[in-house]
Amino acid sequence: MNLNIVVDVLLIGAAVVWILARQVQVGRVKPRLLWLVPLLLAFFGIRSSPSSTWHVPADLGLLAVSAVISIGLGIWRGQTIRVWRDADGTWWRQGSALTLVLWGALIVARGLIYGVGVAVGHREATNLGAILVVLAAQDVAVS
Repeated sequence: MNLNIVVDVLLIGAAVVWILARQVQVGRVKPRLLWLVPLLLAFFGIRSSPSSTWHVPADLGLLAVSAVISIGLGIWRGQTIRVWRDADGTWWRQGSALTLVLWGALIVARGLIYGVGVAVGHREATNLGAILVVLAAQDVAVS
């Protein structure tokens, strides 16, 4: 296994743990992040995907299936996050145990979609760039 792949997997794993921990902690709602994060995810996802991904019908089909599953789970997950306003007008949010379960379901679904992409010879439609684009769409849907 390539050292770069190992480092990438460790960094992604650390990011996932950090994101999941923040999901269930009480935190301020940061309106700027509601549009900035999806924008950055989409930019880097499109930039890192091979241009052929956007022209091959099978790749587009896998991306569409991935987007539908991710957006559906994202909307459901968004409903598990409690949002409230305190006396001084500050907005707060906190996820629940179900929020974490739905993140787990998304990770499993992404793994299955990746397996399908590899099995049918369309790995580009399930690579990191595709994942970032789909997560951007999910974030927009949840916001």
